[in-house]
Amino acid sequence: MPRNTPTTLQKATLPVGENEGELTTRIVRLDQRFVTKLGPSDERYRITDARSTGLSIRMEPSGNHTWQVRVPSQEGARQIWQTLGKVADIPVRRARRLASDTRKIAADDPNSRKALGKDRAQKLPFEELAEEWMDTYVARKKPGTQTSYQEKLDLYILPRFRNHKLRQMDTAAIRAWHEDITAKGVCAVQKDSTRKPRQAARSADVALGTFASFFRFAIQEGWIVSNPTRDVPHNGDHKIHRPMDGNARRKAGQTIRDMMVDGSANPIHLMAVQVSMATSLRREALTSLEWREVDLERRFIRLETKNTTTFDPQYIPIGSAAYTILRGIPRIGDSPYVFPGRNPNRPMAPGTLNAVWNKIRERAGIYGDYPEQDRYGKTIEKPPIRPHDLRHTKAAKLAETNENAMVGALVGIKTTSMIDRYGGPGKKKKEEVNEGYETCLAEDLGIDVDPEFFEGDPRAVIPPPQRVQIVVHVGSWPHRAQPKRSEPKAEDPLPRATKGNYPPDEVLQEMVLTRPVSVIGPELGVTAKALEKHCKARGLKVRPRGYWAKKRAAKASKR
Repeated sequence: MPRNTPTTLQKATLPVGENEGELTTRIVRLDQRFVTKLGPSDERYRITDARSTGLSIRMEPSGNHTWQVRVPSQEGARQIWQTLGKVADIPVRRARRLASDTRKIAADDPNSRKALGKDRAQKLPFEELAEEWMDTYVARKKPGTQTSYQEKLDLYILPRFRNHKLRQMDTAAIRAWHEDITAKGVCAVQKDSTRKPRQAARSADVALGTFASFFRFAIQEGWIVSNPTRDVPHNGDHKIHRPMDGNARRKAGQTIRDMMVDGSANPIHLMAVQVSMATSLRREALTSLEWREVDLERRFIRLETKNTTTFDPQYIPIGSAAYTILRGIPRIGDSPYVFPGRNPNRPMAPGTLNAVWNKIRERAGIYGDYPEQDRYGKTIEKPPIRPHDLRHTKAAKLAETNENAMVGALVGIKTTSMIDRYGGPGKKKKEEVNEGYETCLAEDLGIDVDPEFFEGDPRAVIPPPQRVQIVVHVGSWPHRAQPKRSEPKAEDPLPRATKGNYPPDEVLQEMVLTRPVSVIGPELGVTAKALEKHCKARGLKVRPRGYWAKKRAAKASKR
């Protein structure tokens, strides 16, 4: 029950929106003294004014209560709640006047509700606008997207712009915020944060993308005209695109067939990888796919709301390869899932699909064509092909002979920017097109192309530079003064202990019970803490902290 329970004249339960459920409403004759004494509540509910039609106070557990008025709806809904402001900022009399004027304008011109929303948005702080954005727009996204947006909002955006108005959130302010996060990470907005500022550049760009989504919603609602994040430069391109070429696909297919024969993996899990390559389903959609979503007669897969980016169902066509694989998958009892887990009543875990694909990839020797840098700036010589790259593989193959609209329809992608990313050409295709151009150029210039170039991989034919060349051409220019290095101290390093340094368990047990571990550890070449961990792992008893000090103190007192 709420902490401040008013004396009610009447109680009712009214729906307040599609995403908010029901709130208990108390109808009270409000006055300024009663409103001033309102504190945080234990639950969300409304206090409706008995003297003003449609005026109410929205009570929140946080104590941030707001004035709201119910206005006629243009869309035909039962009611629309218009926020007037915080209770602490608006007295009762002024709230009644605002509620009367708002209802009058909305009744005379139903199309004026958007104008009212724009005027209200310019006065409200960003925190309340962000809450409306999350409840109205983000709530239609899949759970993973909602969690990601809420995390970036709480960690990076709200600590800086919580009380800002829309007119204060211009391009300059957002660019300064983005640069601070790039330099300091989450510590730039949360001064007392203990998080390390690693991957700050990536985090700053992801937070900027979340901010851009809010401003697109604000433009859609008519609150602002332009998106201030559009002119803020990103730190770099963090997108990964590693489609497999025909040779890699053939290696993967042969490896899957070999693993089915020798029994090194579950055949159903291997079939899941084949279906992923054929249909380009996302990992979560594939692992949780149910038989009721697969229509083999009409040859399509109907993805339900839980598997898609939005809550609209998607239809993925089934071709000859996917049809043959799905027909051969055995049905496990009464399990509703195409790929069940250990418990047939639950789907296969996404991590299981990752583990099976990693076995296939390592056994087939499939890697990215060129070295890449990860989000921490570390160079990966052989970037691994991810399970999600199976989806990129189909999109890139389709893009070779089809337009973007067709690629998006077959793969299940809606936005043009995402289609351009998935349908980008692979490294091998770039090499083929470039070689065709250079062959024509060589004919035009009269250059006799070395025939050894076409005998194999051109990168393998060209010899690597010798070490002397690297020293002369790279290390000697520009010249840098070498710092003076101090001579290392001639000290015998403490030998690192291995399991062979420890005596048998019986002997070690007697040693740690008769002498302190701080004395025994250096004798064995390890620290006292390492010795304690070894004893606990072996199930040996160790004296508690302070035992030997108390024993020495007791012996000294007896003297």
